[in-house]
Amino acid sequence: MWYNGDAGEKKNMVRYKEFTFHCSHCGYRFSMELDPEDVVKFQTGLFSMDDIMNYLSKDEKDMIYSNTCQTCWKNLFGEDD
Repeated sequence: MWYNGDAGEKKNMVRYKEFTFHCSHCGYRFSMELDPEDVVKFQTGLFSMDDIMNYLSKDEKDMIYSNTCQTCWKNLFGEDD
């Protein structure tokens, strides 16, 4: 998947890659397409996920940050109202 933040600027094109994560509670595998550079930035601990992965939903960010799938998250913490 390609993403161009500004349709007129080719220099901003990003090649997304699929990353697979495992839920630390049930072992479920979930995949997301992410900018590889953003993954490296997040792993360094120097950048906030909200700042570098603003293209993800809150639920997607929570799953990556906590290694918890949506089903386990709901079982552990209940559903958001």
